[in-house]
Amino acid sequence: MPPGSSLIEIDLLEQPDGTLLRLTHTGIPNAGLCADHDAGWAHYIGRLAVVAAGRDPGPDPRRGRVGRA
Repeated sequence: MPPGSSLIEIDLLEQPDGTLLRLTHTGIPNAGLCADHDAGWAHYIGRLAVVAAGRDPGPDPRRGRVGRA
């Protein structure tokens, strides 16, 4: 996908037990790319949660990967 062809919106919502991160990614042109992006977002948000909890997520197995998940 070319840069600027999709939109990513991130909302941080206060919750009684912490903060909810709501991510909306629109403008992805087909189901295959949606699935790829879903997998990528799940991977990196999971790593972000580990860091936010004060732990080390370790080396990123996806670092340097290009293309489909």
